[in-house]
Amino acid sequence: MYKKILVGLITGFISGLLATGGGLILLPACTYIFKLNEKESRATTIFSMLIIIIVTSIIYLKYNFDIILGIKCAIGGIIGSYIGSKLLNKINTKAKIFKIIFILFLLYSSYCMLR
Repeated sequence: MYKKILVGLITGFISGLLATGGGLILLPACTYIFKLNEKESRATTIFSMLIIIIVTSIIYLKYNFDIILGIKCAIGGIIGSYIGSKLLNKINTKAKIFKIIFILFLLYSSYCMLR
């Protein structure tokens, strides 16, 4: 139980500090620490992120933000997440290429943040 709370605490801290959903911490934790299979890990991560993002969003409401941009991104995100979750059922997530693509995405994101 303490491991789960600690992972949640770290995820919430990173989410609040960096305005991320915490998926980069939760997904590996669910897979490697809590020993869930890959699809269970993704579903658990998405559910946890929903709650974390709602709380973080309420806190961030006191800052100025572009609501129109947020709505447009949300519409694209809804469509993309629907397509991605349907595609997940059709692909072999244990294939190394899937993990390599994810790693390349993380490296590219890291590179863009450093520029």
